[in-house]
Amino acid sequence: MGLCATKLVDFLNKVCHWKMIACNASNFGRFGDQREQQIAIRYDDFKHKDCVHVLVELRDVGYIEVSGLEDASSTVAKAVHEFITHQWHCSEYRNNIFEAFSAKYCDRKYRTPPNFYLREGLRNTLGRRTIELATFMSAQGWELAACNGGSLYLPKQKQRYSHILAFERSGDGLVRENQIKFVGDGTVGSTPLTARPLLLVEFRTLPGCDAMGRAFLEQLGGVSPGFACEAFQMKEATLKCKEGLSVSLQGQPSLAREAQMVFRFRDRSRDVFVSSGQASLLRRPPMMAPGYWTEPGKAGMVAQEVVPASSEELVMLQEVLDGTYKAKRTRDRLGQPVPSRLVVVAALRSETPELWDRYARRRQRLEQELKGEKDLVTPVTLAASLGLTLRCIHEDRGNASNEAYLLHGSNPTSAMSILGTSFKMDLAGKNAGSMFGPGIYMAESSVKADEYARDDTSGSYAGLFAVLFCRALVGRSLQVTDPADYGPLVTNGDFHSVVGDRERAVGTFREFVFFHEESIYPEFAVFYRREL
Repeated sequence: MGLCATKLVDFLNKVCHWKMIACNASNFGRFGDQREQQIAIRYDDFKHKDCVHVLVELRDVGYIEVSGLEDASSTVAKAVHEFITHQWHCSEYRNNIFEAFSAKYCDRKYRTPPNFYLREGLRNTLGRRTIELATFMSAQGWELAACNGGSLYLPKQKQRYSHILAFERSGDGLVRENQIKFVGDGTVGSTPLTARPLLLVEFRTLPGCDAMGRAFLEQLGGVSPGFACEAFQMKEATLKCKEGLSVSLQGQPSLAREAQMVFRFRDRSRDVFVSSGQASLLRRPPMMAPGYWTEPGKAGMVAQEVVPASSEELVMLQEVLDGTYKAKRTRDRLGQPVPSRLVVVAALRSETPELWDRYARRRQRLEQELKGEKDLVTPVTLAASLGLTLRCIHEDRGNASNEAYLLHGSNPTSAMSILGTSFKMDLAGKNAGSMFGPGIYMAESSVKADEYARDDTSGSYAGLFAVLFCRALVGRSLQVTDPADYGPLVTNGDFHSVVGDRERAVGTFREFVFFHEESIYPEFAVFYRREL
């Protein structure tokens, strides 16, 4: 499976330009003796850098398998071989007299020396070996892309399932493995990312023990004693068979669950984006869906449809980045230089019927409230791109709600999540503060949005920054210059948004703040690079 997975991922990456974002191998079935490999890939409408994948499988029954070396450079293949044989003192695998198979299961296979894998109950040194290997591979320019651990019981031990709890504690008959995927081009020092330290944390639950779970830190210098905790909750599960019978899984090995996490050090902190849910299926046409939507989106029969931005839309998005550029900086840039230009690399457009429907209904209410009202504050984005501005103007109603596209800087992973869930008021102010109240902050300048943008250090969007282009119902705005919580003046109905005019106060930027989730519809996730 490891060999097949490596070849498939290499083909999809090099020929089709799909990027592996996750890969997991596990056991399943009542006895955990069946195998599966799950690979998640993503195509984002821009060509990824062609790269090679190497997979290393550590199995504590006494061997190591390596796949992907055929496509790697001879220098890397030699380095991996020397590390396993010289530093780990493993020997190349040779079939014994009882082995009849001749099929090729991997590129290279090694036998491990005695006590290479240590185990005390469910504790083991697989994590430490994983970090040792990852540290070595980083020196060769190979980045750790994915890692997962698994276990299964040898078939000869099935008759002992009646003593499962003692079985779990001793680890007798339990086969452990770690599957580790590396990606890179084989050049030493190809990216500073590979030099950053890694930390591996494993959660394991042991049903029937005094402690509900145990967490272990696997570090390069050795295995920590571990920590007992009661953070994990488990409940009995049943398996419904094809015959309609329910079989209790109480006491089965599948109840011993684990999660394995690898952390990479970065030299600055970043908030973690947590999505509170996923887009729901509307099951009816949303109110006044845009004419450029796909038919499933217009009918409301998909929860979300994400499509690549057209060539015309890419031009419009670049027009806004260029047309709202202003070479200013605030303390939010954290001392970094102001880019000379922000260049669109790719963009995705989201069609989310449920979010659009609530947005369109609020727009209709604002149109009725503001009918005939003049002297509304309009963002500069309306003058930057005629194409996007025309999308905010109805041929009969005009733009009575004062709708405009506004920008929100983010990182690529978070931007993709926000497309499907929009912004949440309960998370307002968690990232960049709340100078004008705990609301949803939008920028009219691409440079201000860029101050909040972050790049992904790895994965599909490594090195790219992200900005969300959002439709926003500006309506009647309260213009202010001094910091304070102006949210109540919006939520009580006097205003529809707040304009924090720091441009007038200190010569920097204006920010638009919203206190109703339905006033924002995130439409585009734009991935760009900075030109310095």
